[in-house]
Amino acid sequence: MVEKILEEIHEKSFYVDMELAVNYEDVEEIVRKRMNDGWIPVSERLPEGNAINPVTCDAYVYPVTVDFGGVTDVRYYSFYKGHWYNQSPKIMDDLVTAWRERPDPYRKK
Repeated sequence: MVEKILEEIHEKSFYVDMELAVNYEDVEEIVRKRMNDGWIPVSERLPEGNAINPVTCDAYVYPVTVDFGGVTDVRYYSFYKGHWYNQSPKIMDDLVTAWRERPDPYRKK
């Protein structure tokens, strides 16, 4: 996790008078995002857009934390037109408490 934090901070870095600098607000955002291992509460924000996966021609799937009346679990739900779904047309918004960004796909070295 530390490597990811440092990588993100480096990406936000810039030079001022030949010295490396970074905005405090950028560092704070990066650290806070990683403090909960990348989980984003749905009360904070939802995935952007209504993109359709060009490979599968359906909605993108995200890892989500769901709450089944006090029992929490990690599932994979689709997000489409502002709502969460799990393999059915029933909207599951009331169960999803947090979600994570989709990771980059594996790339051979």
